[in-house]
Amino acid sequence: MSVRYLSAAVAALCFAGCCAVPPAPEAAEPLADPAPASVTGVTLSSQAAPTPPASESLTPLTLALYGYVPDLTVFEAAISNAWVAAYPEIPVAFTSWDPYAGEPPAEADVFVYDVSRFEPLCAAGLLEPIPVDALESPEDFWTGALRSVATPLAPTDAAEAAADAAADALPERVYGLPQMICASFLVTRQDDARFEGVSTLSALAAILPPADADAATPAGPDGLAIACVWPEDVFYLYWHALRNVSGAGASAQPGAASEAGHARAVDALRTLVSRAGRAAMRANPEAASAYFRMGWLADGKVSAFVGYPESLNEVSDASRYRIMPFAYGTNDVRSVFYVNAAGVRAGLDPARREQALALATLAVSDEVMTAVCAAPGANGSPQYLLPGRRSTLRTLAARWPGYARLLELVGQADDTPGGFPVFRGPAAIDALRAPLSAELNTLLFGDPATPESSE
Repeated sequence: MSVRYLSAAVAALCFAGCCAVPPAPEAAEPLADPAPASVTGVTLSSQAAPTPPASESLTPLTLALYGYVPDLTVFEAAISNAWVAAYPEIPVAFTSWDPYAGEPPAEADVFVYDVSRFEPLCAAGLLEPIPVDALESPEDFWTGALRSVATPLAPTDAAEAAADAAADALPERVYGLPQMICASFLVTRQDDARFEGVSTLSALAAILPPADADAATPAGPDGLAIACVWPEDVFYLYWHALRNVSGAGASAQPGAASEAGHARAVDALRTLVSRAGRAAMRANPEAASAYFRMGWLADGKVSAFVGYPESLNEVSDASRYRIMPFAYGTNDVRSVFYVNAAGVRAGLDPARREQALALATLAVSDEVMTAVCAAPGANGSPQYLLPGRRSTLRTLAARWPGYARLLELVGQADDTPGGFPVFRGPAAIDALRAPLSAELNTLLFGDPATPESSE
């Protein structure tokens, strides 16, 4: 692929967005439009790389990656190798950050953020608007993913969405490049015919009996495991349930739900907890991976698992499992997706902004993300992360049956006006998350404490 850069005309457009982006320095020179570099495998040819000013070559570009993945080192290795091959004059460094709390590190020129926090990051003027025509193959991004980083957001009212004939049109500008997507799926064993065609909580609850509320580890075999490790995971379970029981619209947002919608979402979570077990949902064994509950399904301790596709990294053969979308209600039976996007920090000087966009472009590229997702885990399985580009998932699907099924499910979800639904919260989401999480933990588990540690 080729890496596109901000030209002088594009640089002028960059500050016409809706976010509160700081204006460019008055003395800034227009950006040059160097020849694009080409990607081969997971590296870029250095022959077309721009030659930065001497002062820039001594200042590392810093990338803050999204850390909630099976193996962060594969990201660093793939990006580093590709970047060094393309731009040996410009060092790149990595830093960490909590994408669910506060602002990205001050030194980060590029940061991968969860789009659920798009609004507060945008309101703080941290995200550089990028014209879509500056992107490489923008149509290759999943429609829902690309529109989730655009302003204004795709219509959320069902009637308005139905009337929007251009819902799948590319936005004019975006505030990040989709690197990964994610959603909760229902996973069961292929040989368990009871779950054939099951994709809703009500259907699942009709099959599974209530669990032992006090058992930290399910005794099996007719149990349910839920990917729930951190105290605020319940906030996102609630948000998903609220979206499913409310349909699209403002009332499906945390803090804006009607009393009836909130009650239905909480009731759905109570049903979920009854089948998964309070103690098992809060168990957090020391030294366990974040995806250990998928191992419960593999070991026969449960017969169903609801969680993220990267949990399949815990098993050696994903083809043994049935993967289905999962919904908590009937008003909207699609999975709701998370999107992680590489944002360019607003307010960088033109030369550094150009380099930062090149780094963000490389970090989400088909070649780099193919290398990342294909990297084997402890069981020899790929990472089972979902890339933000269609072409990358197609490449993975041609090699692994598990990825082939995920390609089918993501394609079905995105093949609707505006693409698949995305968790993108209100500007007040940061203020809402902690107190609502505490309230939900109290309602569902009896206290707002953190998950228990068990041996």
